[in-house]
Amino acid sequence: MKRYTSIIKILFFCLALVSCNRQKNIFTLEGTIENGSSDSIIVVGFDYRFNRADTIRPVNGEFTYKIQVDTITPLLLFHTDGTRDIVFAEKDITSTLIKTDSTEYSIISGGVTNNELTEFRISTANDTIADDIYAKIDTFVTKDPFSEAIPYLIYEYMVVRNNATASRINSVIDKMSGLLQDHQFILDLTTNLRKKGGTSNFLSRVAVSDTANNKIQITDISNRGYQVVYVWASWHEQSRKARREIASLPDSFPRKELRMTPVSLDTNFERWKKATEQDSIGLQDYNDNLCWNSRLITTTGIYKIPAYLLLSSQETILGVSFTKEDLIKLIKDKVPDTIKEK
Repeated sequence: MKRYTSIIKILFFCLALVSCNRQKNIFTLEGTIENGSSDSIIVVGFDYRFNRADTIRPVNGEFTYKIQVDTITPLLLFHTDGTRDIVFAEKDITSTLIKTDSTEYSIISGGVTNNELTEFRISTANDTIADDIYAKIDTFVTKDPFSEAIPYLIYEYMVVRNNATASRINSVIDKMSGLLQDHQFILDLTTNLRKKGGTSNFLSRVAVSDTANNKIQITDISNRGYQVVYVWASWHEQSRKARREIASLPDSFPRKELRMTPVSLDTNFERWKKATEQDSIGLQDYNDNLCWNSRLITTTGIYKIPAYLLLSSQETILGVSFTKEDLIKLIKDKVPDTIKEK
């Protein structure tokens, strides 16, 4: 009897030990949305350290989100109103997010990197001249060349918001630590800049899968013609709805040669395939399961979906749009008439 009692005690001890281990390295994000929204928030990774999509479901504007992390992990949060935030998840840290309608970005505090980024946002809130922002980025990098916020600052303020020159971007990269220079976004960006010798306007080779799970490069799909890559995801309802409109877009331009290529950011291949089968639009669909880590995102300035990427026959990026109306204007401006009227 004593022997069985000892075995039971050992089992309870092992279970308790496993339970304790599961609670280690937990990052907690406590959020408040001041308008009381209960709309879902999509969570994806800014790099490979978070290689899936997740969902936060607020209740009356309040939520608590927990994940287990081993290193500082940058997470992109996409709200249904089109805005987005970045949160740096650090193990054993609790951060707070306060989203209001009066500010472009939420106020996020808790954790060294979140605090650094929030301070930077506040310091640049009234800056309208790109060179002033670049100078503050230089100061930021010089002060802390190891900060995980630096790749995001380059992405947000030098690629997405402003078309910074290659030399300007490289001047910041040179000040970064060697570890951060190996960040996937930075590697993609520097490769892109070397190819063109200027600003980011060349699409790094992007391999996508068709519905039979065959791999193909996006730039091989168009046969060197003009191509509109429509970026969406099956878990994003707004982009699913907008996808239904793209099949007929070439009919609006009968004298222009255009190929429409829908590319999803789904990490779940079967879910994506099922969504395309249920809602067929008569086009060949493709998927990039790297989601927000895809070079389709990191080298183009795309920061939300749905998005439209216009590529030339030379594989250069002619522009990025986030509405069908803006895409139509871009096509009219950039794509020449190549088919003669009968």
